[in-house]
Amino acid sequence: MINIYKDLKKWSLIALLASPVLSMGATRVQDLTEAKKRFTEGKEKYLAVFLHGSDWCVSGEKIKAQAWDQEALVKALPESMLLCAVDHHESFSMSQYRKDVKRALARAKPVDIKCSAPVSKEGITYVEQEDKSWLVKKGAPNPKNDVLSMEMSIEKETSFLRLTMLTDDSLPHRGPGRAKNGNFVITELEMTVDGKKLKLNAMASHESGDLTAGSAVDGDFAIQKNGWSVGAKHINHELYILPDKPIPSGAVVKITIHSLHSSKQHTLGRYKWDAFSKVPKGFPSNEIFSTMQQDLRNKSYKVASWNYPALVCLDKEGQVVGRKDALDIELSSSEIAKQLTEIIAKANEWNALVTKAADKKGDEKIALLAQAWILMRAAGASAYYKPLEKKISKLDPEKRSSWTCRVTSDYGAIAAEQKRLTEKDGKQAAVDYLDRMLADPRLSRLSSDQRQSLIMRKYKVYRFWKEQRDKQYDALQEMAKVDPTTILGIGANGILAAAGKTEISTRFGWTNPKFIPIGLNKIDVTLGVALNFYRPGWYKITFSTTSSKKPITMKSVSCVVKGKELVTDRHDSVMGKRGDVSVYHLNIPEGVKPKDMVLRLEIDAPEGHEHKCSGIYVQPYLPADGKFGWR
Repeated sequence: MINIYKDLKKWSLIALLASPVLSMGATRVQDLTEAKKRFTEGKEKYLAVFLHGSDWCVSGEKIKAQAWDQEALVKALPESMLLCAVDHHESFSMSQYRKDVKRALARAKPVDIKCSAPVSKEGITYVEQEDKSWLVKKGAPNPKNDVLSMEMSIEKETSFLRLTMLTDDSLPHRGPGRAKNGNFVITELEMTVDGKKLKLNAMASHESGDLTAGSAVDGDFAIQKNGWSVGAKHINHELYILPDKPIPSGAVVKITIHSLHSSKQHTLGRYKWDAFSKVPKGFPSNEIFSTMQQDLRNKSYKVASWNYPALVCLDKEGQVVGRKDALDIELSSSEIAKQLTEIIAKANEWNALVTKAADKKGDEKIALLAQAWILMRAAGASAYYKPLEKKISKLDPEKRSSWTCRVTSDYGAIAAEQKRLTEKDGKQAAVDYLDRMLADPRLSRLSSDQRQSLIMRKYKVYRFWKEQRDKQYDALQEMAKVDPTTILGIGANGILAAAGKTEISTRFGWTNPKFIPIGLNKIDVTLGVALNFYRPGWYKITFSTTSSKKPITMKSVSCVVKGKELVTDRHDSVMGKRGDVSVYHLNIPEGVKPKDMVLRLEIDAPEGHEHKCSGIYVQPYLPADGKFGWR
């Protein structure tokens, strides 16, 4: 029955990918705020977010251009899916931008403007002051919310405006707002000229948490917990506003300020408008304003990655149902569509298991929920597998079922007991305990990674057991035998190969050599190569060591493709003490595919080397001719 189900799932996946008549195509959205709105109002069930990492991530930009932005991707996916590409910009130094703004405004001269008295929807009266600011009249009503409307007559062309919120002794805690703590919130600010709404970008001298300047001009009136606020900061504050186009001379600007926050009485106490004909020199560009606002609109869902570029799939609840990190630079539209379809198929599969388990009891229920948990955890759906883990623990608190042990294996407790036995009864007692754990029938369903983690505890005991140190290699062979394709399996084989204990090559992804035999060694590195050497051109490769016992000499570094050394940087560099580094440069030729490339290290170790090289760092390099290889 299971085989039939797998076959049906397999062929349904193939049919979905191959038959365009099944789908009218996915829908693209500009940002995660728009996606959230579509989820609320539309029929879409899933949101695929491509985290391409902006222009600092070259591989992400390439995938975006060659695969994500292609119409073929839209056509290959069902109508129930939304697509959104999210820029993860390099962090802005807001404090530096604010300093730039302050310096720029000190040199700028405002143009003459005339502001009408504000009209309050709730009947609040404001009185003009000598400095042309507007202050709420003493005794005026203090409603929960308000909307102010006003007009501004501009004599000269204006490119930049400033709204200053001013303190006053008549306001609670001197303001500048009317809340009990002196705060205010502008949930939305809009401007129109000749009936046409202006597109605005904004920045502020200070912001309170998520209540940012950008959210006050994003055009979204539905969210009453958004807007610009300064918190309980009882000093003057400024909101800097850049329209997307200059406001022409003689224009009358109609301004509406909405104070509709869910907190009570966060309306304006005292404010003043200024206008400038030109954006002050040194002021952050409109592009930076737009970027900050785009980042804000992409905070509607929390999506991130430990390794860009990445693909994250969310359901209607905004929870992750699957992800793919560190995407291959050569990825195509059809391959992205296939990955997304597989993620959805897995989500449907675990939902079916949870539904089926609802009518079951005892071990059968635990088995179904555990299988769903395994699928959820493999997909990275922590919002679903963590509550399910607790549910399984409640159903079987004594861990009688092997399924429960698979889900709730407590490695912290095992490690603590192993450490206790090592200190109290000796290393042999600790090894015997770990062997008993590995032989326990209740742990028969452990995954390869879980079983290898237990064997890793044994390896660490032997490694620091002088009389039995050679048995560390037996533990490594046991680890590799479980599954040579996992990270721990690859690492075990790599250490065994470097120590001359196996014929298996380190070609299979072991990065930092931990054991280097005596003499001249050639070590091939593949893990991480495709991510670091993503384009032809110059690269700087830096090696460092934490060892201070046995010196080694780096002889050369080469780019190898299909066994052939294409380019080599050859010079001796001795690393004899802690903190020593060796630097090499390679010019990767055109036409080399990153996935085919191997980094070959030639290392001379006269006494061998038993301590790890702490790092291999790769970065694009600007040679003497001034040409970046990766541009």
